Amino acid sequence: MRISLRRARFAPAIVASLAASFVFWASPALAGTNNFYSSQFGGGETAAKSFLPGAVVVGASGNVFVADAEHAVVDEFDASGGGKPLREFTGDGTAAEGFYSEGIAVNAGGDLFVADPEREVVYEFEPDGNLLREITGGKTSAESFYPYAVAVNASGDLYVGDDEHGVVDEFEPAAYESATTGKPTEVLAASEPYHLAVAASSGDLYVTGSEAGVAVLHEFEPNGTLLSFTGSGTPQGSSFAPEAVAVAPSGEVYVADNANHVVDRFSATGSYLSQFEGSETPQLAFAYISGLAVNSSGEVYVADETNQVVDIYTAPEAEPVFTNFYSSQFGGGETAAKSFLPGAVVVGASGMNMRWSMSSTRLVVASRCENLLVMVRRRKGSIRKGSR
Repeated sequence: MRISLRRARFAPAIVASLAASFVFWASPALAGTNNFYSSQFGGGETAAKSFLPGAVVVGASGNVFVADAEHAVVDEFDASGGGKPLREFTGDGTAAEGFYSEGIAVNAGGDLFVADPEREVVYEFEPDGNLLREITGGKTSAESFYPYAVAVNASGDLYVGDDEHGVVDEFEPAAYESATTGKPTEVLAASEPYHLAVAASSGDLYVTGSEAGVAVLHEFEPNGTLLSFTGSGTPQGSSFAPEAVAVAPSGEVYVADNANHVVDRFSATGSYLSQFEGSETPQLAFAYISGLAVNSSGEVYVADETNQVVDIYTAPEAEPVFTNFYSSQFGGGETAAKSFLPGAVVVGASGMNMRWSMSSTRLVVASRCENLLVMVRRRKGSIRKGSR
């Protein structure tokens, strides 16, 4: 929330007198950063006239791809998301002439990968929408897999989260380009993986899933070494329940927590930084966050399946905090008693500042006061604070 501040003004009739009370005005200082709501888009211009956004990813061109499994389509929008999709990938050319679009990823060349767990295949489409290949199989006893989530690293390696077998298969380009059935070069154990994200700078892979019914987030180095990423330090504490995940170009990690309806932001080393809960959006809160993505400028796309929108948040910006500076003061020289001992202080709806005078037992109404913070010091007493 952005807050506009004005310096307090006082009418000339108020005459500063003995130091009975002090009026301060607030000024923003910069401390910490956070993401702020910018805009949103829905599916009113899609072929189905609506959509249930699932996974979301941003391509190298800045275009935004949104998977809509309900309508068996992946919609491609420009960076703003406004208007009609630039293209709709409908699965034309596939064996079934359609797909169940669950996880999606885009490589550096603009090819789109779509995980279809119902048909046990990952489809690769060229930027113009033509089907390039169907990738099947995995390093399992059944030589098949149940692809639920996908991600691509800077080298073009394809990661496939296999929800059925509890693994993440890594395929080098040669493994899936030479034949439809490729052998993964590495298999990472990850129980029920349902969201994947790769850090462009480090190559680390982030995997959210479920272990014994508990939501978890794992981080793997490129060589497969499992790192610790606990998500500690969040306001929700032990109830932190990671689901969708995305990594910014800076290495910062965004994690959707649907148990608490928030998006948490962490540093590349796992330190908690901030969170946002959708209170600035038209719907006032996130309902179910089905996908996260971050573009090259650091803007965050939040797919809210229940509300059928994709919310766009700014890159982290300086968050204002408020420091108070002395402005002026006034005493009781203009009251009927010519002096007063101020006690309680309130501000009326009209902006008139009213004080109860303990010495004369009467209510004193001063001129208009637009101060944001009033500090009252009673004789030989402590300082009390009251906000407008």
